[in-house]
Amino acid sequence: MTSLTVHVPAKINAPRGAWLAAAVFARLLQALHISKTVRSGQRQRRQLENDAARVRRFAQQMMAFDPRFASDLFAAADRAERADSAGR
Repeated sequence: MTSLTVHVPAKINAPRGAWLAAAVFARLLQALHISKTVRSGQRQRRQLENDAARVRRFAQQMMAFDPRFASDLFAAADRAERADSAGR
């Protein structure tokens, strides 16, 4: 005959308020994630606006030398801004 011993660990209760602390922490993480996402989008939008402005300044400089190329640059800057505004 074989005997088998099974050890059952004692039940450990969670500290009081642990569920509340976990819920608050989860909300905090969610708020921080949303804030980071918004700031990242704003930073990308500002970068695109700065790039478009630089392209337009370059197009203004090129207007005296090659008007067709300058108009292509203006159109490219416009398309980039329209694509960004459509993607929002």
